[in-house]
Amino acid sequence: KESLRKYSVVPIVARRTVEDLYLTEESNNNGSSKDKAKQYYVPQGCSVMINIQSIHMDPEIWPQPMQYNPQRFLQGPLEPFTFLPFIAGH
Repeated sequence: KESLRKYSVVPIVARRTVEDLYLTEESNNNGSSKDKAKQYYVPQGCSVMINIQSIHMDPEIWPQPMQYNPQRFLQGPLEPFTFLPFIAGH
């Protein structure tokens, strides 16, 4: 699994939306007026790209992401959509 995290088989995925989407980015809720949720509109037919490699190298998800550490997968179940070896999200 660690090899697939570091060297994604599918590093980027492209999809086309089949309907209008309204996405909301959650705020961090620390009470500041600047922390309101952001909303995004993605129209039908729009191309959307997901950079899986950037998810696999995100230090907020994977501490020391450049380090090869197979033991990180022995720590219990992963959060959904943090490990996407074959675009599945498990």
